[in-house]
Amino acid sequence: MAQKDIMQQDMFLLGPPGVSRRNLVMAYGEMTNRDVHVVSISQDTTESDLKQRRELVNNSAIYNNQAPVTAALNGSLLLLDNVQNAERNILPVLNNLLENRELNLEDNTMLVSHSRYKNLLEGGADVSFLRPTHPDFRIIATGVPVPPFPGNTLDPPLRSRFQAMRVNSIDAVSMYNNLVEIEQIDPTIAKPLCNLYGGLLQAGESTDVNTNVNKKFVRMTFPSTSIPNAAKMLSTFPGLNKSQNVLSNYLYFLNEDFPSGGLSESAKKTLASFQVAKEKLDLSRVLGSGERGGGGGGRGDNNNECTIVTHGNTAAITFKTDGDNVTVENVQCGSRPRPNTNTKTIHENQTHPLLIKMLQHVAVTNSDLLLISNKGEGKTRLAKAFATALSYETEVVNLYKDISSRDLVVMRKLDTNKEDASTTAWQYSPLIDAAVSGKVCILDGLETISPDSLLTLQSLLTDREIQLPNGEKLIRHDRYELIKNNDPNGVTNLTPIHPSFRVIGLGTIANNNKSSSTKFLTEDVATMFTQFWLSSPNDAVMRKIFLKEFGNGISPATLDKILKFRSLIKTTDGGNFGTLSLRNLLRVGRKINNTHGGDEALVASLSSVMNANLLPKNELSTLRRFLADSGIDIESVRSPTHTPTINSVDELNLPKLAPPANPQLVPSPKKFFDIAHHLSFMEKLLTDMFDNEEKAILLIGNQGVGKNMIVDRLLQLCNMEREYIQLHRDSTVGQLTLTPNLVDGKIVWEDSPLIKAVKNGRVLMIDEADKAPLDVVAVLKSLIEDGEMRLADGRRIVSGDGGENENEIVIHKNFKVIVLANRPGYPFLGNDFFGSIGDIFSSHVITNPPLESEIELLTNYAPNVKKKMIIKLAKSFAELRELNNDGEIKYPYSTREAVGAVRHLQQFPNEGIEGSLKNLLDFDTYDPSLMAKLHSVFLNNGIVLPDVATMVRGQWGVKGGRGGKGVEDRGSGLTLKYRNKDGTEGKSFKPPGLKDPKFGQWDDKNEAHVGGSNWAGGTGGSNTAGLGGRGGPFRLDRGHKVHQVSDEAKAEVSEESQKLARQMAEEALAAKLAEIEMSEGEFALYEDLVGPIRSDIDHLRGSLSDVEAKKLERAWLKGVVNGNEIDDSRIVDAAIGEKAVYKKRGFPDGKSVLVKPKRIRFVFDCSGSMYRFNGLDNRLNRSLEAAALIMEGFEGSENRFDYSIVGHSGDGPKIDLVKFGKHPQNENERLKVLRGIVANTQYCRSGDYTIEGIEEAIVDCREGVEGEDEMEEADECIVVALSDANMKRYGITVDELSNAMVDPEGEVTTHFIAIASLGQEAVDIQSKLEPGHAHFCNNTSDMPKIIRELILSVST
Repeated sequence: MAQKDIMQQDMFLLGPPGVSRRNLVMAYGEMTNRDVHVVSISQDTTESDLKQRRELVNNSAIYNNQAPVTAALNGSLLLLDNVQNAERNILPVLNNLLENRELNLEDNTMLVSHSRYKNLLEGGADVSFLRPTHPDFRIIATGVPVPPFPGNTLDPPLRSRFQAMRVNSIDAVSMYNNLVEIEQIDPTIAKPLCNLYGGLLQAGESTDVNTNVNKKFVRMTFPSTSIPNAAKMLSTFPGLNKSQNVLSNYLYFLNEDFPSGGLSESAKKTLASFQVAKEKLDLSRVLGSGERGGGGGGRGDNNNECTIVTHGNTAAITFKTDGDNVTVENVQCGSRPRPNTNTKTIHENQTHPLLIKMLQHVAVTNSDLLLISNKGEGKTRLAKAFATALSYETEVVNLYKDISSRDLVVMRKLDTNKEDASTTAWQYSPLIDAAVSGKVCILDGLETISPDSLLTLQSLLTDREIQLPNGEKLIRHDRYELIKNNDPNGVTNLTPIHPSFRVIGLGTIANNNKSSSTKFLTEDVATMFTQFWLSSPNDAVMRKIFLKEFGNGISPATLDKILKFRSLIKTTDGGNFGTLSLRNLLRVGRKINNTHGGDEALVASLSSVMNANLLPKNELSTLRRFLADSGIDIESVRSPTHTPTINSVDELNLPKLAPPANPQLVPSPKKFFDIAHHLSFMEKLLTDMFDNEEKAILLIGNQGVGKNMIVDRLLQLCNMEREYIQLHRDSTVGQLTLTPNLVDGKIVWEDSPLIKAVKNGRVLMIDEADKAPLDVVAVLKSLIEDGEMRLADGRRIVSGDGGENENEIVIHKNFKVIVLANRPGYPFLGNDFFGSIGDIFSSHVITNPPLESEIELLTNYAPNVKKKMIIKLAKSFAELRELNNDGEIKYPYSTREAVGAVRHLQQFPNEGIEGSLKNLLDFDTYDPSLMAKLHSVFLNNGIVLPDVATMVRGQWGVKGGRGGKGVEDRGSGLTLKYRNKDGTEGKSFKPPGLKDPKFGQWDDKNEAHVGGSNWAGGTGGSNTAGLGGRGGPFRLDRGHKVHQVSDEAKAEVSEESQKLARQMAEEALAAKLAEIEMSEGEFALYEDLVGPIRSDIDHLRGSLSDVEAKKLERAWLKGVVNGNEIDDSRIVDAAIGEKAVYKKRGFPDGKSVLVKPKRIRFVFDCSGSMYRFNGLDNRLNRSLEAAALIMEGFEGSENRFDYSIVGHSGDGPKIDLVKFGKHPQNENERLKVLRGIVANTQYCRSGDYTIEGIEEAIVDCREGVEGEDEMEEADECIVVALSDANMKRYGITVDELSNAMVDPEGEVTTHFIAIASLGQEAVDIQSKLEPGHAHFCNNTSDMPKIIRELILSVST
C-alpha cells in the first residue's frame, strides 16, 4: 500500500467478507497520519453521496461537500467500502476523479489536480471556479470477489483505474500468536480453536484449475473476530464447554437445535468440514457434547443463575453457571433507575434460559447480539428482558424491505424560523439516537432488508464508528476523549458513541425452515453479531410458562392435550396450517382461561390459530385426527368449522360504552340484515375484543362473504368510532402512518387514520390488507406486538405510561385494529397476509352463510321474490361453492353474487331468473366447459337456463334448455377392457407340472382357461403367459377372473426356468416397444382413453394458465431522476431542488420479469402388480389416465412447467418415459408413453423400487440428470410419486417411505398418490405421511382432480 501511495496510485483491496480490509485501511491511515473519509456503498448510494448535497439555509441553497470531495481537498484517504453493492453506472461518476483528479461539482466549481491548478495559476488563467485536489489524496476501494460471492461485478473502466491487492483473512498461526501473546489466552484453549479455524479456512480454498467459480459454493468460515471472543468466553467460564458449543454463537448452524433444512449450501459445506475437523482434531477443550458440539440454545431446566449489581452505567455480574462462580466487573449497562434496589438475581429456571448466556457474552466480549427463531417464539420478549436486566431503555426499529441505508441512520427535515425562513436539518434515527444516548436498539426484521443496507452498519457494530450523510462522524467514546484531550478543536463534526450502547438484532426464518429464509444470515452478519438460536420451548418449559401466565386457570389435563397437539403439528412442514408458535399457544391459553371451556373451547381456539376453515378437505381431516390423537373428544363437540347459533341482536353480549364524541365516525351500514350466521361471528368478535382483551383482530375469507358489513354493524351496535384505511399495491409505510405535504415552503405532516385511531382510542379498520406489499403491513407488528412505533416526523408511538414529551403519542387504552383480508392462494391475487404476520392477530375465518341463513338473507333483500326461487338460488350457489372447494371450478361464488341476483330479480321481475343470472354469468361465457358445469348446477336445482351454446354466444333469451346427462362412466373407453368379470378372484390349488416357459396357444374365442399349461392368457396355471400362475414368461391379461397359485407353488420354479422366462420377457418387451407406431386404429385407441377425461384436461389447462411462475414483482424504484411520482420520504430533498427524488414502478437491478419454470418429475409405478391387479380395481387404468392428463394438460405450459415422467418396476428404480425439456408433441408420442407404461408393467420382473425411485427422482429434479442437457434454474422442484401402495408385500414401512420423500437439501417437495392397495394399506399410508403430501385415489374419476389440485397447491 505504501508503494502504491508513493506512486500516487489508487488501490482496491479484495478479499472474503469480513472487517479485515476496512481495518487495514484504517491502520494505514493511522500509520500515515491521514484522516479516512468513508462512503459505505449500497444500492441506495446516489450521485449526491459522491459529490455534493444541496441544503437550505434561511431559504438559500448551499452545497455541502460529501466525503469524496472533502477527502480530495484535504489530502485524506477516501474509503469506498463494499463496492460490490453499488448499483450499476453510479460509481463511474468518480472515473475522472480516479484518472485525472477532476470532478465537476453541483455548485459550478470543478476539482482539478494540484499540478494542473498550479500550472494554470502560474499561466495567468482564470482559476476562480477551480479547486485543487491535495497531492496526498488517495482512493482506496474494498470489495469481495464476484463471483463466487454475491454482488455486482466491477465495470471494466472502473476496475482498470485501480491497483488490486488481495487481502486474506488472518491465518491460523498469526491468530494463535495474537491470542497467546496479546490476549494472554491459555494455549490449551487457543490451539484447538486456531486449528479448527485454520482447517475451515483451508477447506474453503480451491486451487483446482477445473473449478468453475460460478458453481463453486463458498464455505462460511469463522469471522476473524469470533475466535478471540470464543477464547475469552472459554477462559472466563471454564465450565462452558461442558454444556454448550460456544462456537455456535458465532456460526449459527453449529447449534445442534438449528433446523438442518434451513442451511444454505455454503453452511452445509462448512458444517461437513466442521464434522471432519471434530473427528481429526482434539476439540474436547473447547467443544461441549452433542452432535454439533452442544446446542447452547435449548430450553432445558437447570440451576444456573447470575446476580447483577449496578453502579451508575456499569455493573458487576456474578455468574453461577456450569459449575463456575465468576464475577465480571465494569459491564456497561443502562441508567434506568431500579426500584428499591440496585441488585437483581436472575434464575435460569425462572426465565428464558438464553438470557444468562446472553449476559455472559455481553459481559466478556461486549458484543452485539442476534436472536434467530421461527415466527412467534419470543425474540422481542427476550430482547426486552435483557434490556430490563441491565436497566436499559430501548429503541425498537422495525425494518422493512424499502428502508434505505440512509433512513437507518438519519432522517432529513425542514425547519422554519420565526421569519418563515426554511433550513434543512438532519435528525438522528432511533438507531443513532440509541448510540449517542446509551440505549439498547432492537433491530426487528433483519430478514426483510437488503444485505447491502445492513452492511452499511458494519463499522458501527464492529468498531463503534460510522460516518453520517450530513458529514458528522460518530466514534468510540474513548477515541473521542483522546482526540479532545490532544486538540479541543479536533472534535469538530465528531460525536462520541455512548459506551453503554448495544444492538440486538431479531431475525426470523420461515416455519418450513427452507434455506431460502436464511439468506440474510451471511458471513458479514456473523461478523457483526453474536448469534443465538431460540428453539421452541420444550414441554417442561411450556408448563412453567402457562403456570406463570394463567395460574391454575388451565387444568393439567387440558395443557397435556395442547402440548400433545403441538407435538403432532411439529411433525408436519406447516403446509396450509397456521403456526403453533409460542405466541399462538399463549393466545390459545388466554381464550381457554377466559372461557373456562372444555374440549369444545379447546377445539375452537386451536382451529382458529390453525386456519381450519381455510384448509383443504384432506388437511382438515388430518387436523381433526391430530385433535383426536391429542386426547380431545372431537365426537362430542361440534366441527372445528362450526359457528354457534345466535338468532337476534338481543342475544349479543354488547358492552356498555360511553356515547361517541364523534358520532359521524360510527359506521352505519346500509341494508344489513341480522341473520344468525353473521350474529354468531359478531359474538366471537365481542368475546375477543372485550373478554380476551385482544387489541388486533384479523378477518379473513373469500370475497363477498360480508367481512366489512359484519364489522361495521358490530361497531354500530357498540357505538364505537372507526377510522378506515384501504390498502393497495402502491401503499407505502409512510402512507400507512403519515402523509407529508409541502405548504408555503414548509413540510406539514398529516396524521393518517392509523395515528388518529391510536390517539383517540378508535377502531382502525384496515381493508384489503392482502393487496399491499407484505413489508408495508409488517410494520403493524411493532404497533400491535411491541406497543411502539417511530414515525417519519420524529414522533414516537408508545404504550403504557409514556407521553412525557410532545414527541410521544400514547396508545389510547381503547385503540383496536381490525384487519380484513382475502384468503391466501389461488385464485386470489393478493399476498399471503395470514402467513406473513397473521399470528400477531386473533384470526377469524368468515365464511358464506349456511343454507338456512343464506335463504333468510336473500329473502330480506328480495321480499317479493317467491320463496321457492330463493331456495333454488341458494342451493345452486351452495353447490357452486362446493365445486370450488373441490377444485372443479375456479371462481368462488359468494353471498355477494347471490344477493346481486335476487336484488335484480326484485327490481326487474319481468326479466326473470335468466336475466338476473346473466349479469353474473357473462363473465364465464367465453369458457364453454365451465358454462356447461354452471348450466348443469342450476338445472339440478330446478333453474332452467338457455342451452349452453346459446349462453356461450351471449344470446340469452331462449327459454328452457336441454336436460343434462348423467355422469360419464370413467371406466369405459379405456385401453384395457375386461369381460366375464364379477369383481372377485379365485385360487388355483393344483397347477400343472413345471416345464420350459412358453407363450402358449392363442384362443380366438377368448374363453376362460384355469389351471392349465397350454393357453396364453389363462389364469392359475403353469408355464404360459397369463395371470396368477407360475413359471410363465410374462403377464398377459385377457379379462378373465384370476385364480392365484400359492407362494409355495411359485417357489418350485427352478432357476433355469426363471432365467429362460426372463429372457423371453426381455425379448417380448423389446419387440413390443419396437412396434409402437401410430395407425388410425391406434389414434382411436388413444381417443378412447383420453375422451372420458377431456373436460378434466381442459380444466387443468385453464387452471395452469392462471398460475404464474414466481417472478420479481415490480416494486417502487427510489432515488430516480426521471420518475413519475415524488417519493414521500424524499420530499425535503425535493423541496430544496435535489434531482433524484422520484420513484417509479420497475424491476430491481434493471431485471425484467424473471420467469423460472417449475420442475416436476412424475414417478409412475410400473411394477407387475399394476398389471396383475388392474382387473380387480382398475389401478393401471387410473395410472394411464393420470399420465394422459399430465401430458395433455401441460401442453402449452411447457415454458412454466418442465415435467418429466419416469417409471419404476422390478427391473429398476428409473425407466425414462418423458425427459425434462423433451415433452411429447402429439398423440402418437403420448400414446407411446402410455403403451410403454403398460408394456413395462406386463413384462417386468417381480419386485419394488418405490423408495429408490423417489430418492433418485429427488436428486434428478434438484441437480439435473447426468448425461442430459443442463437444465435451467427452476422456480420450484416437485416430485409426485404414483404407486399401488403394496408396500408391506415388499417389506417397505411407512417410515421408510416418509424418509425417502424428504429432500435432505430442502429444495424438493414430494407428494405421494396411492392409486390402489389391497386392504387398508393406502389409507394407513395417507394417515401417517405429511398432511397434504399424501393422497388416495380410490376411484378412477378422482385422479384428474387430485393431479390438478396437487399442481395448483404447489404452484400458488
